[in-house]
Amino acid sequence: MVLFAGIYIVVNLHLLRNVAGPVYLAVYAAVASLVVVAAVTSGRRHNWRGSSWGFTWAAICTLGLPISLAYTDFSGVTSGYVRLVFAFPVFLALILFTSTQDDLRRNVTVMLLFGAIASLSLPLQLVTGPIGWFASSSERAGLDRYASLAGSLTSFGIGAGALIVLAPLATRRVGTVCALVIAVSAATSLSKAGMANILLSIIALAWLYRRKLPSKILKVAPFAMAAAYVAADIEGLRDRFIATASSFGLVSDPAIVNYDVPVDQSVGERLTALPAANFAALGDLHTPFAYLLGGGYGMGGTALVPRESVLAPMAHNQFAELITVFGFILGGAAILGMLATFGRLWKVARNTPCPEQRRVYQLTIAAYSIFLANSLFANGTLYQPFSASIFYFALFVAWCYPHLATTTQVERRTSARASDLRSNSNPQSRGSARRIAGRFGQAEP
Repeated sequence: MVLFAGIYIVVNLHLLRNVAGPVYLAVYAAVASLVVVAAVTSGRRHNWRGSSWGFTWAAICTLGLPISLAYTDFSGVTSGYVRLVFAFPVFLALILFTSTQDDLRRNVTVMLLFGAIASLSLPLQLVTGPIGWFASSSERAGLDRYASLAGSLTSFGIGAGALIVLAPLATRRVGTVCALVIAVSAATSLSKAGMANILLSIIALAWLYRRKLPSKILKVAPFAMAAAYVAADIEGLRDRFIATASSFGLVSDPAIVNYDVPVDQSVGERLTALPAANFAALGDLHTPFAYLLGGGYGMGGTALVPRESVLAPMAHNQFAELITVFGFILGGAAILGMLATFGRLWKVARNTPCPEQRRVYQLTIAAYSIFLANSLFANGTLYQPFSASIFYFALFVAWCYPHLATTTQVERRTSARASDLRSNSNPQSRGSARRIAGRFGQAEP
């Protein structure tokens, strides 16, 4: 747990580059190098079974290098590639430091604890004002909209729902408390993505626990009521919740004027107009190969490269961005891999006889479904560390964890059989068995 926590925290504290860039990058490079060396020299070969999909994504990112060099300056190419693979050490860490279901639970607990701490950085800024080394703040409904420790303005909201759904996998009390802290912060973050993710997580958990819903509600109710009371009692949080909810038409308050476009219009633009504008920019490259091989990292907009290296308006759609960055060949392969991961999770969940293991897969399906839904309306979900960690977790559970669980069960059965054989071959054990048999008038073994 400690080693995974160290790697996860170093990757997700990427905003420290704004405080002490050279120092942070040196620490990150050292940690990433150690993880790679540990992966290469790892003796637990069974942990790597099924990991090919994760390395396929890393290979697609790498194959984008020569394509990007054809259209983008070297600075933009370097920045784009580093951002794309920045969170990949999380995937390696999951493989290296997850040997049992207990390890998985501890690692999920680390993810939730970081999510809760990152979420608390939002209400903190109501007191301190915007933190200088965070991403720039903006305004919504006349209120300041702050970024969080997770990254950009939208990073926390996009990852919040998936983390809430994974809470049952963590240590029970820790998972519940962290989920509620994340939910309250997301609801008051002035992020429409945050509010939508809360609703999605509630729907997903209600469906998964529909047979035990009354008892689950009773367990969570005291924590939820306390969180709601705190949020309602603090005027700043209450106004922010109303402003966010008004964007969806859920509530209205004459004192809060929201100039956001209607939700249905925003959804339509992110599914059609914005991806179309991003795709149309491929025509500016004046070569048909751009459609097959992509336009490189510059097509990702400022989410992926510096402003001076941008080649197209932002797609606000991760699937569309994959096509324009990597083309129909590699981008299409990446999308197929994302969908295949969902199919794999569904398959192993249906075929797993153990209820406890099945619940792991079901919760991961729910979290990954929320991740995929967010990817339709936002880009950067595959490489912003906070949301990319969810992606790599789903990859691990889908492709690596089933092999690991099977191997662990075989090892346990083998160990039990070896223990029985040792007991039967031990003279003292046989003598004890004879005395017990004689006491009860049974034949000696």
